[in-house]
Amino acid sequence: MMRAARRRPSVQPGRGAVRLRQALRIVLGGAVVIAIGYGVFQALATLQGVNRAELWMTLQAAGATFLRVWTALILGSLWTIPVGVAIGFSPRLSRIAQPLAQIAASVPATALFPVVLMALISLGGGLKWARCC
Repeated sequence: MMRAARRRPSVQPGRGAVRLRQALRIVLGGAVVIAIGYGVFQALATLQGVNRAELWMTLQAAGATFLRVWTALILGSLWTIPVGVAIGFSPRLSRIAQPLAQIAASVPATALFPVVLMALISLGGGLKWARCC
């Protein structure tokens, strides 16, 4: 015969602990609001020293950066998604690609920076070839 499991009474936090948590949330929330307000104030103070031409140039550069990032994402997705699906559906490709992926994943991205930098320098034109404005 099976015995019914004894239930232990759940431990409820006392009123003091609940009030302490509420007070902590209020204090942390207030600190976050103050920090955001300070950041907005500093941003507006910085923008007061920017004239209309500089602001327009900054917006153009931000738009160009946005387009470059989305172009890179789309170009990267165009080949990586089909390759990933092919590897996922093919056991043979998976056996070949998994060890290579594990080796590539073990190399930190910052270790590749000098290699990429040297490749860009060898292309010529310096690092300013991507400037839009």
